[in-house]
Amino acid sequence: MSNLSVKERELKNYIDNLITLNAKVDLDGTILLVNETAAQLINCPSEQLVGRKLWDTPWWNYDPTLVNRLKKSVKKAASGQTIYFEAKNLIAGGKYIYVDFTLNPVLDENNQVIYLVAEGRDITQRKLIEQELMAANEELTASNEELLSIEEELREINEELLRSHQELVNTLESITDAFCSVNHRWEITYINKEAEKLLQRNRKSLIGKNIWQLFPRLVGSPFHNNLIKVMDEQQTIHFEYYFKLLEKWFNIHAYPAPQGISIYFHNITEYKLAEEKLAMQNRYLTTLHETALGLMNRLDLDELLKDIVIRAATMLETDQGWIYLVNNSKTELVLRLGIGLYKDVIGFRMSPGEGLAGKVWQSGEPMVIEDYENWSGKSAKFNFATIRTTVAAPLKSGSEIIGVIGISFLTKERKIKPSEITLLTGFAQLASIALDNARLYNAAQQELKERKRIEERLWYLAYHDSLTDLPNRSLFNDRLSIALSQAQRHASKLAVLFLDLDHFKQVNDTLGHDMGDQFLKVIADRLSSLLRKGDTIARIGGDEFTILLPNISKNEDAGNVAQKIIEATKEPWRINNHEFHITTSIGIALYPSDGEDIESLVKNADAAMYQAKMLGRNNFQYYTPAMNSMALKRLELENNLRRALARNEFVIYYQPLVEIPSGKINGMEALIRWQHPQWGLVSPDDFIPVAEDTGLIVSIGEWVLRTACAQNKAWQDAGYPPMRINVNLSARQFQQANLVQTIAGILEDTQLNPRWLGLEITESVAMKDVEFTGKMLFELRKMGITIAIDDFGTGYSSLSYLKRLPIDMIKIDRSFIRDISQDPDDASIVSTIIGLAQNLKMRVTAEGVETTEQLQFLQNHHCHEMQGYLFSQPLPAQELSSLLARGRISN
Repeated sequence: MSNLSVKERELKNYIDNLITLNAKVDLDGTILLVNETAAQLINCPSEQLVGRKLWDTPWWNYDPTLVNRLKKSVKKAASGQTIYFEAKNLIAGGKYIYVDFTLNPVLDENNQVIYLVAEGRDITQRKLIEQELMAANEELTASNEELLSIEEELREINEELLRSHQELVNTLESITDAFCSVNHRWEITYINKEAEKLLQRNRKSLIGKNIWQLFPRLVGSPFHNNLIKVMDEQQTIHFEYYFKLLEKWFNIHAYPAPQGISIYFHNITEYKLAEEKLAMQNRYLTTLHETALGLMNRLDLDELLKDIVIRAATMLETDQGWIYLVNNSKTELVLRLGIGLYKDVIGFRMSPGEGLAGKVWQSGEPMVIEDYENWSGKSAKFNFATIRTTVAAPLKSGSEIIGVIGISFLTKERKIKPSEITLLTGFAQLASIALDNARLYNAAQQELKERKRIEERLWYLAYHDSLTDLPNRSLFNDRLSIALSQAQRHASKLAVLFLDLDHFKQVNDTLGHDMGDQFLKVIADRLSSLLRKGDTIARIGGDEFTILLPNISKNEDAGNVAQKIIEATKEPWRINNHEFHITTSIGIALYPSDGEDIESLVKNADAAMYQAKMLGRNNFQYYTPAMNSMALKRLELENNLRRALARNEFVIYYQPLVEIPSGKINGMEALIRWQHPQWGLVSPDDFIPVAEDTGLIVSIGEWVLRTACAQNKAWQDAGYPPMRINVNLSARQFQQANLVQTIAGILEDTQLNPRWLGLEITESVAMKDVEFTGKMLFELRKMGITIAIDDFGTGYSSLSYLKRLPIDMIKIDRSFIRDISQDPDDASIVSTIIGLAQNLKMRVTAEGVETTEQLQFLQNHHCHEMQGYLFSQPLPAQELSSLLARGRISN
């Protein structure tokens, strides 16, 4: 067997084992997604590649010339060009592969590049085989010259060539790609059967014919120009082309060959159609999102409705649209708004079932009339206009139809796609929201003054810490941004201090959160008194504070302030006959040496604070680049957290939910704790954010659900009265597509009746995607599960979602309960929330009840339920059993 036949067989093996590498890349070259094939080639998990620059990966970074070429290619692709070239990539084991590499820009509806798709096709075998085939051909030519005199050997070589040719033909006939070869006269010399099928031509009608005479319309096209370039410049080109004659998209690889050009191509029409469909859906979603944003904080109802109709008409490529609203007596529709010819007939009225609007009102479903002229149900009121096609959808408030939105086409009949009906239904939902918001606003006019006061209070709370009245993170960042601008302009210095109270958790654990809160108020006042008038101190969470020192003359000034704070903090504190001994650890970051933006300065000050903790606490440290203790601590926490579930280190504590005023225990809330073998009891505040970031919260949350349901069933089996157990769902857990199936499986496994399970989600989780939230909650409610909104009042969302979502209970955040007996603003907010819930037929639970005054206020305002340290701290299951046996909390 000759070398030629061996190489041709290797070529077949290569074609049968084509490898494609894919990655989604940001416009600056950052990898957003990468396929597993690519990751396996370099022995690197795909998640470690995401976030790195494409040229910083092992495929490319071995060759600086290749890195520079890739950077330039990414820049060109980001401007909208499609880039092709061949490259030599490094893979695992120190090996190299040849890659036919492509960078394709992906455009949005405005033809703006939003990201890049990188594709690499492994052509190593092809390159090597082509090189060796060329060498084999040269050797064969030399042999022919030497063996001209030996006729028998020449005959054997010819037979070998015939066999090799046949094997090559067999190979090309068996590959999944279509193949065509063209000589230097542009005559087709060969096509395989896949090419026959795609081109819908018999090969006999093609072979020997000039390609440009066969397909004259291709002359001058990008296809024509690319093949000319391959022929003239002897370079490989990869491109996509739409063959209008066949109405197909092809992915084409054209290679120079000694006899002309080799062309491989395959049909990508379905992919391109899917890509177009996805782009259209993105345009629809973007328009709906922009329209929804336009609804926020606007009360000009007519302008809002007009904006909705114009956007809907524009997306459906017309200028005719309208909105009918049901009148107050609910007897007829009144044309409230119109564009195009409809703007001249505002006030037109339609009875139920009259015309398209009346029929949609009657049926409650979208309708399309594509041949409106010949439709028997059209209204005589519109005989003055020629309408070809019209489509309409109902406006719904809950289950009630409150109006109809419609779009019309005047010049010709229009085929309405299902996606366009879905789009119009989305605009109908937005119009319904606008109407609901307007009605809520009008109903609240009599309470405008009170609402204004509450809104001002909420605005204040948005920029101040509700406990200490210090600026919060948002206000601190605003002031730091201003100070940085001034420092840059005047070339001055500033400092950011990050403070953390040492062992403050022991105060909360031993004396309760109420005493801890009082201490935080006192320390906030003392810290404020130590600062200059232009300085800013903010509480950014728990026992953490940040301080801004603008316009300092030297670095030591920040250290002097930190030392004053340390000295003032370590003095004994006496509150309500309790004496405290607390110290503080402080980190300092300086502008401009330690950072020139908000994030860098705060992060580096935080890192310096952790260094102060590591050095024994009760000291301050200036930031240095070597500090990485915070990152190490988080990494250690994450590593231990990954093993905690398998090692059974998690436990659940249960806090009773107590009925007002009877004291009956209605249920309990399940609260996870981490009992680490070395660290002791780890606060959820420390590990839950890490679990949420890493995705571990999904498996941890499922464990909590399963354990809590099993425990509740065990109490019932032991003879205790059945009662509800509430479990918190995290943001990531709630977004799981299989959440409903998971919960159903847990209930089935534990044999717990769904009525004894309650699920709590925060207001921010509920508002992230109201449509998704609604679908998920309705499915859970359908199972019989109770739905509660946790930490209610801390978000900044429209109250209209309360009536749209299947919510059974709202839980008032403890920050509002804390001062209701002293702070009239908090008292007003709590009473408003209770009244709102009662009007919406929802139950109310007050969290963090710790004093009898708070209990009396809640009882006077008819709050249904409460939980807090006044009644019971969270308890292990065994300790809670004695409370369950009594069935109520004694007065």
